[in-house]
Amino acid sequence: MSRRREVEALVKAATDQGFRCQPTHSGVRILGKDGRSTVGAHWTYSDHRSIRNLRAALRRLGVKV
Repeated sequence: MSRRREVEALVKAATDQGFRCQPTHSGVRILGKDGRSTVGAHWTYSDHRSIRNLRAALRRLGVKV
């Protein structure tokens, strides 16, 4: 699976759980339910650890992935 599709799947999981997502120029910003915390998800990453780091950030935000 490509990294973009993995990011899209994680963003879909967040929106399905009630988190708001705002599109940005290079990806999407996922807003926490408290309205203050955010996670930025870019469509393309150059680092091989990026997907794992995004998953961890989403878990800290409260998304069940």
